[in-house]
Amino acid sequence: MEPQATEPRRGTSVLPFTKVQGLGNHFVLVWEPEVGTRDWGQLALDVCRHHFAVGADGLLVASPSAVAHVRMRYYDPDGTEDMCGNGLRCVAKWASLRGHAAPEMTVETLAGLRRCVVLGTGEVCAEMGEPVLDTSRLPAIAPVDRLLDYPVEVNGRTYPITGVSLGTTHVVIIGQDRSGPPWAEDSAALEVHPMFPDKTTVDWVEVAASDHILVRPWERRLGETLACGTGACASTVATVLHGLTDRRVRVEMKGGSLLVEWREDNHVTATGRAEIVYQGTYYPEPWL
Repeated sequence: MEPQATEPRRGTSVLPFTKVQGLGNHFVLVWEPEVGTRDWGQLALDVCRHHFAVGADGLLVASPSAVAHVRMRYYDPDGTEDMCGNGLRCVAKWASLRGHAAPEMTVETLAGLRRCVVLGTGEVCAEMGEPVLDTSRLPAIAPVDRLLDYPVEVNGRTYPITGVSLGTTHVVIIGQDRSGPPWAEDSAALEVHPMFPDKTTVDWVEVAASDHILVRPWERRLGETLACGTGACASTVATVLHGLTDRRVRVEMKGGSLLVEWREDNHVTATGRAEIVYQGTYYPEPWL
């Protein structure tokens, strides 16, 4: 007797999704009215697994909004809700292509309303808000009002860190080795340093010119990624604060580059590509 083909797992848990990416930062995006309300944190834990599921740097949940054209929720692979700059541009691009919003739109996020414009070039310009520099609001625990080249020791080495938040916590390290053997070890230690109660992303920066910086991000709860949108913005703010760059900077990362501007009105914008990669159907466990 020939073996019978088995049906894929089906039921109420069937999950239509769109795979999107911004500078190699890749996400699973779902439209809540299409998939129903889920335990998004648990779903992120499941669907973001590389090799065993779709695989992604995070889960993006798009839904209608009462205060904007569309709402975005972002979940790290460990299920924690957070803010994501590259994810914001991806949601804007997807919402425009799907007809949920015009090319000029507002997006409701965990960090507040964000204005986005899908440009004719295919790039998306996203308002990233005003940078937070106050130590307590990063949040961080230190006896200073701002972390500006504040010395922090990990693994026997001391690094001068600058703290910036754009809806998610960042520390920026300028002019240190971004490629040596201690990089991953020290990034991981800084991420969970006791002075950061909610962990932190670590952005390692090399200033190439007054309008060009190189950034290697280590994202909290994720590790190294090809790019980080909020990290590019935090790095620009930090280099401006130190008088090393202009307020309009090309930020180059492994996955590509963003044009970041810290405007005179204190708002930061980031412009770069966001791509729809493919659509698919995932079959998570029935309780998800």
